[in-house]
Amino acid sequence: MFSRWSIRYKLTLCLAMLIAIVGALSFSSFQGVYSYRRLARSISTRAKELPLAEAINQNSDDLQTLLNTYRNDDAPLTKIAISRFSDHLDLIESSALQYNLQLSTSQQEGEIIGNIHQEQELIRAINQQVQLMRQQIHRSNQGNALESYDVVGGALGQVKLRTAQLPRILQNRMDSLVDEVRLQYRTWIVITWLTSITAAILLIQVFRMVHAWIVRPFGKLITGSRRVANGDLEYEIVTDTVDEVSELALAMNNMTRNFKLIRDDLDRQVKIRTQEAIRSEQLASVGFLAAGVSHEINNPLATI
Repeated sequence: MFSRWSIRYKLTLCLAMLIAIVGALSFSSFQGVYSYRRLARSISTRAKELPLAEAINQNSDDLQTLLNTYRNDDAPLTKIAISRFSDHLDLIESSALQYNLQLSTSQQEGEIIGNIHQEQELIRAINQQVQLMRQQIHRSNQGNALESYDVVGGALGQVKLRTAQLPRILQNRMDSLVDEVRLQYRTWIVITWLTSITAAILLIQVFRMVHAWIVRPFGKLITGSRRVANGDLEYEIVTDTVDEVSELALAMNNMTRNFKLIRDDLDRQVKIRTQEAIRSEQLASVGFLAAGVSHEINNPLATI
């Protein structure tokens, strides 16, 4: 079927196959590179969470130290003390907010080291405990300060407990990174091998098609033209395709056939002219001989 296509369509098909080969190999290569890039960026992004979790923990320790200082005094807090407590709570809230923003950034950048819902729940619980401590600090002015300190201490313990869980969650997720991405990189290894093998097969097929459709027919055409040019007018060019090359070969065969007819006609005419010339020479020789004989006969007669 393909042998009846024109050369333009054959070249278009070969070009399309080459483009498909290049596209498949490029897709496989770029996908591998971008997967590595996403992994590196993801690890870098998640690693930024550790200092933020450490900041929450450090601010909680500072608040714990301040709380222990005032706990022994069962008296309402002064405005200065309340301000100091509020400053430490603001630092904890700020660190928690930065941590939450970092989680959102990880999610937006296509985080592949698991989901972040568990960590977001911990940050939400930390914020709730901070609000509870803030309320109790302000109530210590109005009621039993020691009871407020106990509530603040319990809430602060919950904050430290949840803060300690943040790096542990990330560490566990980092430890299981190989298990999570194993299916991905194995899949892409198989896809890459299949793509490479398919591309090699298609490339070999393209070479075969170009040789069968373009190189071999033109080679036969050139070889036949050289034989005809060397005088072998009996040779007929035959191609395996039905396209422009076969049309050109047919035209050359017709031209060679016409040349042969012209040559045969010229040979026939030359043979006829040669025979006529020989006959004329023979007649001339007979006439010359007859004239000589007549002359020889006339001489004795004239003498008599």
